[in-house]
Parts: sequence; structure tokens; C-alpha cells
Amino acid sequence: MAVGWTRDGAVQDQIDATVDDAVQLAR
Repeated sequence: MAVGWTRDGAVQDQIDATVDDAVQLAR
């Protein structure tokens, strides 16, 4: 997963991606 992003909203995007990955793995 990408890290070190600096643009606005990047942290939230990373969280959303992590949550989405977890959901996919849980299925």
C-alpha cells in the first residue's frame, strides 16, 4: 500500500483503502 502521501485527504484515503482490503479479506 502507498505510504508517505502528503496531499490533502491522503490519510483518509489510506484508511479507506485499508478498511476496504479488510472487508474483502473477511468475505
